[in-house]
Amino acid sequence: MKSTLKLLLIPLLLCASAVSAIDWEITKIVEVGPARWTSGSRPLKFSPDGTLLAYFDKWNLVLSDTLGVTHVVSNLQMQPRKFEWLNNEELVVLLFERRGRSEYRRLIRIDISTGITEIIREHTRPPYGQQQTSPFIKGPSLSIEGNLFFEEKWKGSISPILVQSAKAETTQQTAAAENHILRWGKDGLYSIRIDLADSVRLGPKPYSHIPFQPVHNTDLTWVMVGGTMMRLSDSSFVVLDTLPWVMPDSARFHEIADPSFNPHFPEVLFNHYCCDERDDRVIFELDALATFNYVTGEWTVIDELVGMANCSSPAYAPDGCKIAFLSEGKLFILHREWK
Repeated sequence: MKSTLKLLLIPLLLCASAVSAIDWEITKIVEVGPARWTSGSRPLKFSPDGTLLAYFDKWNLVLSDTLGVTHVVSNLQMQPRKFEWLNNEELVVLLFERRGRSEYRRLIRIDISTGITEIIREHTRPPYGQQQTSPFIKGPSLSIEGNLFFEEKWKGSISPILVQSAKAETTQQTAAAENHILRWGKDGLYSIRIDLADSVRLGPKPYSHIPFQPVHNTDLTWVMVGGTMMRLSDSSFVVLDTLPWVMPDSARFHEIADPSFNPHFPEVLFNHYCCDERDDRVIFELDALATFNYVTGEWTVIDELVGMANCSSPAYAPDGCKIAFLSEGKLFILHREWK
């Protein structure tokens, strides 16, 4: 069956300043402290109940409450690459280390009350061109239903594996048949059961080549990849790259990254950055955070509201009102109220 791609035309409120086109207001901004993230993406994560924010200051795993009171959980002695909350008491972290020309990865589960860690998987990836002798770990990630899994790549196949809690009081097993992941196929976007036993096509591809996996809203009616949003009910698209961004004169191109959907409101949060290419080097000219309401078409540049520069790495709290972000190596929590 042939699908027809449609362009969803949302009337954007093109004001003289994006600051005037907001449907919420800031109540306070909390400066938490240094957050010198070493590498990787999405370095800020609120706990499922929204009471704690996890982040890294170098190799230290740190927790903060929403008012900025912090404590160090553990020094992991390796470089953190990616992490997710397993539940309100446990985190799963992928650690990374270069050993000569090889790459060592370790996936661990951390009890945040004790700092005790447990190895889930570990492997060494040999230098490029040499035979792979063990599965390659990717993740951790969350299923559409919100449960944590990681992937093992081995001999051309990828196996998603759910991670279970080590807590006695939370040991109810998560069933693979009840969890799904989003993946791009040759002809569109699919919801795939995590045990790979079944799949359903959700919509077409906005581009022929898509290097990133999409994010989705709570009820799976919208997905977003890069700066393109797709409404699954009719395969309509909203291209946020076409918003009238203010960019430095030297910027050669701009991009939207780290998008996420608000858990309760029709809003997406993302990082907008501009780049210049000089002598085969990519130089970042500007980082900025923005929100876009996909019902009203209103968009807001957060940097202008908070009076900061180079804001990045945004993360929603589960209530959809608080936003954590980084600016100049420091962590902040923005508290909002919707009008």
